[in-house]
Amino acid sequence: VDSIQYLTLDRATTSYAGAKSSVCANLLRIANVSGTFTAPGGFVLPFGCMESSVRDVGEFQRLLAVLDVSLEDIDDACASIRAFITESLPAQSVIEEACATLNPDVRLAIRSSANVEDLSGMSAAGLYESVVGVDARDVDAVQRAVSDVWASLYSRRAVLARRAAGVKQTEARMAVLAQELSPNTLSFVLHTRSPIRGARCVQAEVCVGLGETLANGVDGTPWRLEIDRTSGDVAATAYANHGTAFRCRYGAPTFGKVTVEAVDYTRQELSTDASARARLGERLLNLATELESTFGCAQDVEGGFRGDELIIVQSRPQPMQ
Repeated sequence: VDSIQYLTLDRATTSYAGAKSSVCANLLRIANVSGTFTAPGGFVLPFGCMESSVRDVGEFQRLLAVLDVSLEDIDDACASIRAFITESLPAQSVIEEACATLNPDVRLAIRSSANVEDLSGMSAAGLYESVVGVDARDVDAVQRAVSDVWASLYSRRAVLARRAAGVKQTEARMAVLAQELSPNTLSFVLHTRSPIRGARCVQAEVCVGLGETLANGVDGTPWRLEIDRTSGDVAATAYANHGTAFRCRYGAPTFGKVTVEAVDYTRQELSTDASARARLGERLLNLATELESTFGCAQDVEGGFRGDELIIVQSRPQPMQ
């Protein structure tokens, strides 16, 4: 696939661009017929683009081989190959053409889509880089974000995780998924099988603003909701107290920029109104039922609400405990 320069997201497949991109393409198709939710568009730089962009293939292969030899110098080995890759940018013409397929006013979330993540038994959640809020009109910024995601394939944590799983470093490949960023008012991670109560409940972790509040370890706790599949009852097992939230607004004066803002929980109805939690729980339960039926197993789902609109960013098989 080295000759493929980019794919619009709807054309992504697992063999070209990894399970994450393939599922996101599937979510687009489901959203078009479902009416339950929407899904963001975007583009993918498939497997092979990183390798074809490095300035010296021989040096890349030498640095890569070191990672499979010894743990003694793992920090230096990872730092060397990451520095090498961050100097290798995707072709400007390719990024310009890919971004031209999108609304020029959007911001992007540039995410990993490796062949060693979002798999049953190997989710690799949180191992690889995401760069959020990149201006689709700033080609240089998109190029640098792509390079940063490529390089994250060889972080110390990622390399050690693959060693523990018995996966050779030379077998790991990285595609990059660029998704349109939705300015969510609420974001969530949904476990369609509750880690606490099992299959009889659905669990959701919910925060104000963008999902980066959950993903980036902001101090505090999200709302945690347990939704009973039979009765639909919603139990709040934790109330949100994150002091700040990531926000993206497409109005003046910070059009499309990701900012960090203070949150006043006395104004948040999920904290003050049980009926609001019940309405949210009903929609998330319906979503969980639909996605489990579609994908055939329990799912970890990332999404959010833009006003009343439900947006699903990605879904992956839920690790079974």
